[in-house]
Amino acid sequence: MTLPEQGCSLREKKFVKTKVSLMQEFMKRLKSTRFSEISIKEVCETVEVSESTFYNYFPQKVDVVCYFKN
Repeated sequence: MTLPEQGCSLREKKFVKTKVSLMQEFMKRLKSTRFSEISIKEVCETVEVSESTFYNYFPQKVDVVCYFKN
């Protein structure tokens, strides 16, 4: 996963940075916690975003894993 190029707008950079941070935290937890037991609330607290922000990026938990695979 690469961060945005310099030619991107600040909004685009922030979007990608937040999405990648959420994905990384989720995948970090997945190493030691069952998928069904991962708390979106706890992921969001760690990344310091609201749960609604999480769901703006990933409509369902499984979408995080799909994003990681791509």
